[in-house]
Amino acid sequence: MQFIRGQFGSVALACALALVGVSASAQQVGVYSGTTADGHSIRIDVQYDADAGQYYVDDIQANFTFNCQKTDPQEWGLEIGSYIPVANGSASFPYITTSFYLNTSMTFVGANRVGGKVQGGLPLFVNLDIPPKQAQTCRSDALRFTATYAPAATMASPAAARSDAGKVTRQVATQILR
Repeated sequence: MQFIRGQFGSVALACALALVGVSASAQQVGVYSGTTADGHSIRIDVQYDADAGQYYVDDIQANFTFNCQKTDPQEWGLEIGSYIPVANGSASFPYITTSFYLNTSMTFVGANRVGGKVQGGLPLFVNLDIPPKQAQTCRSDALRFTATYAPAATMASPAAARSDAGKVTRQVATQILR
């Protein structure tokens, strides 16, 4: 894999969404692992804020095939980390910078399943001239996804602070080379 550095350090996308503990959405702390409609992997890390009495998604990692304007499709992994409260077990998180975008919405169904939509994109240089002369937009389709609780995959994540609610604490875009 190749990492690309950008405006916010690593330009890899980590998307974090948060959840409110309600009876209709009894999500639990840990990792939910699954696939998008086109078969790529997605991983969602759920944490619990004891002070606020609510769950939140701390990290989301999703792999995509981006369709590009001027070159062949590109495979990328995007990750965003943040503290974003979710109302009534659902959330949407549109995130955009000059480096990339990630648009995610999700709903937890019981303690073991989450589903939703995810879409991402980023600008890429068309050629490797120094300095580059052309750039293009590369993006995925809006993809449905499902993920299930994977207790063995639970990862320790740095705790997000509620004062950072709605702020991205990390972002990474990783090109998948084959």
